[in-house]
Amino acid sequence: MERRAATASPVGPDGRTLAVGGDAGTLQLWGTATRQPLGGPLTTPGDAIDSLAFSTDSATLHAAGAQVPLQSYTVDPARAVTGSAPAPATPT
Repeated sequence: MERRAATASPVGPDGRTLAVGGDAGTLQLWGTATRQPLGGPLTTPGDAIDSLAFSTDSATLHAAGAQVPLQSYTVDPARAVTGSAPAPATPT
Protein backbone atom coordinates (compact mmCIF):
# COMPACT_ATOMS: atom_id res chain seq x y z
CA MET A 1 0.00 0.00 0.00
CA GLU A 2 1.38 3.40 -1.00
CA ARG A 3 1.58 6.00 1.77
CA ARG A 4 0.17 9.46 1.18
CA ALA A 5 1.22 12.56 3.08
CA ALA A 6 -0.66 15.65 4.17
CA THR A 7 1.01 18.65 2.56
CA ALA A 8 -1.08 21.49 4.01
CA SER A 9 -3.57 21.64 6.90
CA PRO A 10 -4.83 25.05 8.04
CA VAL A 11 -7.66 25.67 10.49
CA GLY A 12 -10.18 28.31 9.45
CA PRO A 13 -10.12 31.63 11.33
CA ASP A 14 -13.41 30.73 13.04
CA GLY A 15 -11.79 27.57 14.47
CA ARG A 16 -14.61 25.31 13.22
CA THR A 17 -13.06 23.82 10.09
CA LEU A 18 -9.77 22.05 9.33
CA ALA A 19 -8.71 21.63 5.70
CA VAL A 20 -6.26 18.84 4.81
CA GLY A 21 -4.56 18.75 1.43
CA GLY A 22 -2.43 15.84 0.29
CA ASP A 23 0.40 14.91 -2.03
CA ALA A 24 -1.99 12.88 -4.20
CA GLY A 25 -4.30 15.85 -4.80
CA THR A 26 -6.65 14.94 -1.99
CA LEU A 27 -8.56 17.71 -0.24
CA GLN A 28 -10.92 17.13 2.68
CA LEU A 29 -12.61 19.41 5.19
CA TRP A 30 -13.10 18.30 8.80
CA GLY A 31 -15.22 19.69 11.63
CA THR A 32 -12.94 20.50 14.54
CA ALA A 33 -15.64 19.97 17.17
CA THR A 34 -16.90 16.66 15.77
CA ARG A 35 -13.61 15.40 14.33
CA GLN A 36 -15.65 14.15 11.38
CA PRO A 37 -15.32 14.88 7.66
CA LEU A 38 -17.55 17.62 6.29
CA GLY A 39 -18.96 15.93 3.20
CA GLY A 40 -16.83 13.95 0.79
CA PRO A 41 -13.43 14.80 -0.62
CA LEU A 42 -13.31 17.97 -2.71
CA THR A 43 -12.64 17.77 -6.43
CA THR A 44 -9.09 18.78 -7.41
CA PRO A 45 -6.99 18.38 -10.56
CA GLY A 46 -5.27 15.42 -8.85
CA ASP A 47 -1.78 16.80 -8.29
CA ALA A 48 -0.27 17.69 -4.91
CA ILE A 49 -1.97 20.47 -2.96
CA ASP A 50 0.90 22.53 -1.55
CA SER A 51 -0.92 25.58 -0.28
CA LEU A 52 -4.26 26.09 1.46
CA ALA A 53 -5.70 29.29 2.91
CA PHE A 54 -9.07 30.28 4.33
CA SER A 55 -10.62 33.68 3.76
CA THR A 56 -10.82 35.83 6.91
CA ASP A 57 -14.51 34.94 7.35
CA SER A 58 -13.83 31.17 6.87
CA ALA A 59 -16.38 31.11 4.03
CA THR A 60 -13.89 30.34 1.26
CA LEU A 61 -10.97 27.93 1.01
CA HIS A 62 -8.26 28.57 -1.57
CA ALA A 63 -6.06 25.68 -2.75
CA ALA A 64 -3.07 25.57 -5.10
CA GLY A 65 0.04 23.61 -5.93
CA ALA A 66 2.98 23.56 -8.32
CA GLN A 67 0.78 21.84 -10.93
CA VAL A 68 -2.59 22.96 -9.51
CA PRO A 69 -4.05 26.31 -10.58
CA LEU A 70 -5.71 28.32 -7.84
CA GLN A 71 -9.03 26.74 -6.86
CA SER A 72 -11.65 28.35 -4.58
CA TYR A 73 -14.24 26.42 -2.58
CA THR A 74 -17.25 27.86 -0.79
CA VAL A 75 -17.29 26.50 2.77
CA ASP A 76 -20.39 26.19 4.95
CA PRO A 77 -19.74 23.77 7.84
CA ALA A 78 -23.49 23.52 8.51
CA ARG A 79 -24.06 22.28 4.95
CA ALA A 80 -20.60 20.84 4.19
CA VAL A 81 -19.07 22.22 1.00
CA THR A 82 -21.16 23.78 -1.72
CA GLY A 83 -18.92 23.18 -4.72
CA SER A 84 -15.70 24.16 -6.35
CA ALA A 85 -14.59 26.26 -9.23
CA PRO A 86 -11.35 27.81 -10.39
CA ALA A 87 -10.83 31.28 -8.97
CA PRO A 88 -10.94 34.11 -11.45
CA ALA A 89 -7.55 35.49 -12.37
CA THR A 90 -6.74 38.79 -10.74
CA PRO A 91 -4.10 41.25 -11.91
CA THR A 92 -1.06 41.57 -9.70
